[in-house]
Amino acid sequence: MSDSRVRRIARDLLPPAVVRGLSARSSGGLVFQDGFGSWADAAAAAGGYDAQAILDQVRTATDEVVAGRSAMERDGVLFDRVELRWPVAGPLLWQAAVHHGSLRVVDFGGSLGSTYRQLSSLTDRLDVRWAIVEQPAFVDAGAGYADGRLSFHPTIADAVAAVSPTVALLSSVLQYLPDPHAVLADLASSGVEAIVLDRMPMTDAPADRPAVEHVPPQIYAGSYATWLLSEPLLLATLPGWRVLDRFPGIEPVGRTTSGVAFDWRGFVLVPE
Repeated sequence: MSDSRVRRIARDLLPPAVVRGLSARSSGGLVFQDGFGSWADAAAAAGGYDAQAILDQVRTATDEVVAGRSAMERDGVLFDRVELRWPVAGPLLWQAAVHHGSLRVVDFGGSLGSTYRQLSSLTDRLDVRWAIVEQPAFVDAGAGYADGRLSFHPTIADAVAAVSPTVALLSSVLQYLPDPHAVLADLASSGVEAIVLDRMPMTDAPADRPAVEHVPPQIYAGSYATWLLSEPLLLATLPGWRVLDRFPGIEPVGRTTSGVAFDWRGFVLVPE
């Protein structure tokens, strides 16, 4: 699919995740404004976005995939072919092999099942229970897509109770949480045997850096608080866990308005 068509499909209804997906291809790119003293300061400076429009766009794109009219949806953007993310797929298939064909996933911030469907050609013969943790509006909308394999939940505790996951997945979501380390620690204590983190803007600084992510006005007039996550701090959040794998994200290297460089990273974490 051409870049212009991707932008045309999503121009009017772009959630933060959609904009992240487009950032590598948009002429202006995203702008990361830093210089804030705290998350609260960044959140106060951010203009926000239309949450209902985001949900509507993601639901429309999901319906296209479910109906077979598009091959794949990611962040509300449609694609003509499936683009498998092997650094993410690999650990999930490994967990399925360890558990004799049983795959139990808690997908934090998993939208309406984007990754679940992207990997369906690899997992369709497995015994899958995939629990997505999302905002209440997405949980309500997800009821229309839930089946014996896919379910939607408002909290980590509900998802864990439903599927007893062995692997947790967080793709392009941790940086948008006010307290990402608390969520990560919660998942690490849930009984999972692996945590897969993907598409996170990171630095090697000792502390997380709050920022406001501005969407180019030609794409969508919105801005929202985000973190440039510290890799040393993130890994220190999980004592007793080690890095099994690390891999680059799909987004380009970036730089904040003050000149701080960052790049997008992913990790597979396992207990020591």
